[in-house]
Amino acid sequence: MELVICELYHPHIHFYNYNEENKSEWEEASLHWLTIQKYKNYNKNKIKREIRIHKNRYSSINLLQLPNHPFIQNYKNIILNEKYIQLHLAKCFYLPTGEKICILKTFWIKIFQRTWKRIFRERKEKIKRRCHPHSIVSFQQMGKWPKDCFISPIFKIS
Repeated sequence: MELVICELYHPHIHFYNYNEENKSEWEEASLHWLTIQKYKNYNKNKIKREIRIHKNRYSSINLLQLPNHPFIQNYKNIILNEKYIQLHLAKCFYLPTGEKICILKTFWIKIFQRTWKRIFRERKEKIKRRCHPHSIVSFQQMGKWPKDCFISPIFKIS
């Protein structure tokens, strides 16, 4: 895994010789993220500067004259998003045509974060229910928690 800044490949922006003869080459690249910059060390200021440079480059592109992406319908909306160019964890490799592309892995971290936030919220809710006087009395009398606060959610990877 590597730290990278990447962008969606667009044949009209990134391919210097876009035509029908080499269609298979740019079609394969159009399905991937193009690696702009790879970092061995995390340097916050350097990365922020690079991101700002690439965002400025996209602000200078005339989107009205840009042809549609061959596979992504809302490409123009994606590149206008403020969080489009950002730092990602990714696995990088080269296509036979020489383009350095990457497969993003950052989304797994976001999935884990959302899941953990949900579990943590549910655990806090269970603790709040267990602090209720009715639950405490029930625990003292029966030796177990009432059904509404019995099971605490866990983080399970299957």
